Amino acid sequence: RAAKAEAEAASERALNEVSEPLMLTAKLLAFRQHIETLEQNARDRFKKARETWKLVVVRDRLVANVLESFSSPQHLALMWRRTYVTYVGEEGEDAGGLTADLHASFWREVLQPEHGIFERLTEGGAHLPRSDADGDALRRVGRMLLKSVLDDHPTGPALSSFVLEFICGAHEARAFRMERPRDALRLLAACDADLAQNWTAMLNAPSADFAAFGLTLDYFDESLPAEPLAATNVARAVVAGCRRKLLVDRHAALVALREGFTLEGRLDLGVQLAQHSNTDLSLLLQGKPTLSAQDLLDCFDWSDPCCAAVTYLRELLQDAGAFDATRRQLLLRWCTGRNVLPVSGLGSKVTFAAADVPQNEVSDGRLPEASTCFHEVRLPSNLSKDMLRARFDQALDEFALQGGFGRQ
Repeated sequence: RAAKAEAEAASERALNEVSEPLMLTAKLLAFRQHIETLEQNARDRFKKARETWKLVVVRDRLVANVLESFSSPQHLALMWRRTYVTYVGEEGEDAGGLTADLHASFWREVLQPEHGIFERLTEGGAHLPRSDADGDALRRVGRMLLKSVLDDHPTGPALSSFVLEFICGAHEARAFRMERPRDALRLLAACDADLAQNWTAMLNAPSADFAAFGLTLDYFDESLPAEPLAATNVARAVVAGCRRKLLVDRHAALVALREGFTLEGRLDLGVQLAQHSNTDLSLLLQGKPTLSAQDLLDCFDWSDPCCAAVTYLRELLQDAGAFDATRRQLLLRWCTGRNVLPVSGLGSKVTFAAADVPQNEVSDGRLPEASTCFHEVRLPSNLSKDMLRARFDQALDEFALQGGFGRQ
């Protein structure tokens, strides 16, 4: 009995446990070292392959352009090339920033309904692959997901964490255990919070209430018998219902996505990824879902302020009234091209430069500028703190409206 209880506890930890920061860092380092080993092996194998993947993108056709690039049978070698992105009609030299923007933009846009690849079960829920999505398109999305993982570009939290469970092959062992129905409900809640709440209430209901529900097991899953729902079988029903919603209704689509992610079995990270809990897996592959003021402050190099505006900006970033959670995420994207912060932080901090402006600069309306290519923010130097905040508000508002970078 004690051994069974420990096994159940271990299963719950495997799905839900959040590692301590030092342990998570160690896991991340081990995973990145494994990828570096794979990369070196690939470079030894593909010695004659080009080192750079030059990707020319029309911004309003970004998803189509990216998916077209993964139609080549050479995508195994492509996975290990350094990406160099050029946006048609936009300035910019890709020193990493445009590549970050490409990954971030792709994972925002590919989830949109017009592409017919992903769907939400309810408004505001996480995205799952559509059951009727084109299999080849899903395989190409899977290859892009692999490229994002290999190059450490988190996708953001909009993709269901169940998809991550499936691509690493851990879903049956961790998500759908009859003795652990709350694990399945937690994954469902990210996609359909109301349904998960209703089924949780049934799971917690006293035996006397089940007759009033008037439900049979096949309501949850057609493969179950039409016997009345009861306290003795509600866990089985709930797990089967979660499994149907998340897996059975879209199994072929999930398989196609995983085929792409593993390059049809030629590059499978499943064993390494399955060692992480679902919560840690989401952090590693999707990045930090929220950005604290300290997280954002740590993205910048404050060591050598080029002007007073740098000090003012640091003070503003510590003020929740000036930069709330939504504004912090927008600022991160404005100056780095990323949707989310990697769990390990930025590899290269954002630096500052003072804009070369005339003495009457305050009246000429100059705005802060970001170079995502070189992780640099150029600040008008002759501004008060209040004026700097107003100019940042204008710069970020214009950036949010245009959805892209006029200058890199």
